[in-house]
Amino acid sequence: MNIDKRLQDAAAATNAELQHEPIPTPRRSSRPSGFASAFGVAALVVGMVATAVLITGEETSPATSLPPATQPTVTPSPSSIPPSTIAPPPTTTPTEYVAPYYQSWSLEYPSTWYRADSRFFPNHGGESTVFATFALDFDTEGDYCAHVPPNTFDDLGQTDAVISIQLGGTPGPERPSEGFNDTTFPVLPVEWIQFQCAVQSEVEAHVGSWMIDGHPVRLLVLFGDQVTDERRTETWQIVSSLRTEPVTPHPGRGTCIATRPPTPGLTPPERWPATPSIAPESLWYGTADLWTVLPVNGRYEERKSVWWSQNFTDAGIESFPDIDVTLRRTDRDASPIVGDGGTNASTAKDGLFMIANAPAQLTRGCWSITGTYKGATLNYVVDVP
Repeated sequence: MNIDKRLQDAAAATNAELQHEPIPTPRRSSRPSGFASAFGVAALVVGMVATAVLITGEETSPATSLPPATQPTVTPSPSSIPPSTIAPPPTTTPTEYVAPYYQSWSLEYPSTWYRADSRFFPNHGGESTVFATFALDFDTEGDYCAHVPPNTFDDLGQTDAVISIQLGGTPGPERPSEGFNDTTFPVLPVEWIQFQCAVQSEVEAHVGSWMIDGHPVRLLVLFGDQVTDERRTETWQIVSSLRTEPVTPHPGRGTCIATRPPTPGLTPPERWPATPSIAPESLWYGTADLWTVLPVNGRYEERKSVWWSQNFTDAGIESFPDIDVTLRRTDRDASPIVGDGGTNASTAKDGLFMIANAPAQLTRGCWSITGTYKGATLNYVVDVP
């Protein structure tokens, strides 16, 4: 069987097992191939955000290489490690590392564990974290493989291990309703990794999934072909700590009460429709001097900051309406986001309205949003999941 046929068979088998989208066209990096490129398996989840924990091993005597992918090495899964042997994370590691999906960090931390923020992931506007026991390379130029920061993993050796946390995706049968699924960590074929990023090294990859606060998360574990038993055990212990260590939420979490429009909603002046069409299952909310549109169920919907007013009736006179919007986090200390001014827009169904210069994407948390236009003020609260 030629190598192309093997790659196609391995890719098809993996897609069928993990219920993913069809394999994208393989990318060939202009950068030197090696273990760094193995991280390209993160492309298994299209559109997901990759957050990584890196455990770097010391150089040791070579161990036996992995057998072919069709006969994967049987390795201990987190569930096979007795609770009494689950060691806590290293003392130099910040305790928050068990919940990297809650915050972004800077590199200013006095220990051997470095913390990197989301600027390493330019395609993701939210929160991301990379852990490494060596200084991260800040060179942000070069080729990418599944949004991995370039050069960050160039120093990985054959005795190293990587834990990748991918946020997002659609819940599937492999994910439990809540909690960490440590019962199934199937081994991915080596051909799959080589197919994705043209890596030549023998890399052992495991994948598993779980849910955190109702949000799907996928976890990937990679081992170099000469990883020591000690390093392998430590890696699975850290994987288990992601499941077993309690997460300490911000005191304000869980107390966010999103604004729901009253039923029936606002009846706007007659030149505007009685109900909005700009967003399904939503109602007008506010007063005739300033109103917006909110979902009936109170769930957050990502969209532009749109506003209406009986005092905004001529876009020719006011091309750039003086609409100001302020967004404040109520669940933690943070500087407010202020959007000054806006532009005009109009549709046949929703009439003339304003689009404020405010972000359409908000990070997870509780937000109080206040709009002001010609003396009128309107406030509402959203809970961003």
